[in-house]
Amino acid sequence: MILRWIQKKRPSDRVIRNMQYTLWAMAFIAVVSTCVAPFYTIAINLDHSLPGHVFLIHKGEYPQKGELVAFEFQGYEPWFPKGTIFVKKLSGTAGDIVTATNTQECLSYKVNDTIIGCARTKTNSGHILKPGPTGRVPEGRIVVRGTSYDSFDSRYDGVGWIQVKQVIGHAHLIF
Repeated sequence: MILRWIQKKRPSDRVIRNMQYTLWAMAFIAVVSTCVAPFYTIAINLDHSLPGHVFLIHKGEYPQKGELVAFEFQGYEPWFPKGTIFVKKLSGTAGDIVTATNTQECLSYKVNDTIIGCARTKTNSGHILKPGPTGRVPEGRIVVRGTSYDSFDSRYDGVGWIQVKQVIGHAHLIF
């Protein structure tokens, strides 16, 4: 009777086997993560500046115009600390011409006659926004934009033209 009670209280072989599988799976994930980390990372977009919220970034792969680019932001206190990863559309590269035209609604930005969006003068909370740079994009710089009216991108001085050395890589939408 006591022997039967002790046998019932011991974990079954199945539970031990499942624990072993779980530990092996965790070890496998840790090894794969360590091997993949130099080549890929994940970025999460918490606002609506782009369609989608989770992006896989292929480090070192440079995107084409119109594709998503991930870069380390230089910071814009108190909203975005230095080193925040931004994901935007690559809209202009060295040699492209950026213009801004006053319209009745806004300051309309174009890259080589392609509209990238309107720049607002204030945030929703009333913070003043300075317009971004215009002219020929210099070597070593790129122009980025979001797809939302509210996107904080190259239309604003706080972002401006991004240095190529800030680019992390090509971002791919996961969901």
